[in-house]
Amino acid sequence: MARVLLEVTLGRVGARDPMPPLPGLAGSRTQTERVMHFAENVLGQRRYFAGQAFTAADIMMHFPIKLGVEVTLPAGPPPF
Repeated sequence: MARVLLEVTLGRVGARDPMPPLPGLAGSRTQTERVMHFAENVLGQRRYFAGQAFTAADIMMHFPIKLGVEVTLPAGPPPF
């Protein structure tokens, strides 16, 4: 989540991410896109983040997912 917030903050002030880009496919995505990709992969394989039962991990992932959706989607009405 810290990487998503850093990316949002840097984007608002017009600064670049100080971290060097990662090699390969990971380097072609922003930090936020990588967080969203991780979430999609995990939730595509199981119903919850930490296994087959609802846990605090699911609650903790709510904010980064919500922020990531707002950052990665174009402005306009919500898609849902």
